[in-house]
Amino acid sequence: LLQWTVGGTAMFHDVYFGTDPNPPLVSPKQMFAMYYYIQGLQPGATYYWKVDEIEADGTTMYPGSVWTFVAQALTAYYPTPADQAGSISPTATLTWQAGQNATKHHLYLSDSLDAVTQGDASADKGEMDGTTYALQDLQGATTYYWRVDELVPGSPARTGDIWSFTT
Repeated sequence: LLQWTVGGTAMFHDVYFGTDPNPPLVSPKQMFAMYYYIQGLQPGATYYWKVDEIEADGTTMYPGSVWTFVAQALTAYYPTPADQAGSISPTATLTWQAGQNATKHHLYLSDSLDAVTQGDASADKGEMDGTTYALQDLQGATTYYWRVDELVPGSPARTGDIWSFTT
């Protein structure tokens, strides 16, 4: 459900919505300040939307700004530091956005890509409730790899993407 506050004396709204930065018109001259997208959102997809407002005369139009959001992904997303970031403090904090319906997160971190890929015990930092992890005892000028698997009740763990950063 997309909702907005009507500006000025607008009577109608042209609603644009989609995955293209220049979204297509999906609901012309709508009278309500809301739009239901009933098809469902693709997890992890970026969506763009805007609302042009139209006066009661049907011709005077005020173009709206394009807004954007990312539909919640199934796996962890938006890592901080960003993937392949450099010059990261060895005592920084890793953060991420939780995947859809995740109740816990399992973190793997190592300077070995193989260890993280395989979920090796040497890279296993354990399960956690939150979406942050304070780094400790990392070496300088070293590339580290990390991944977050999402734990959802009644489902197998969702293996996350592998990200990296360099201290």
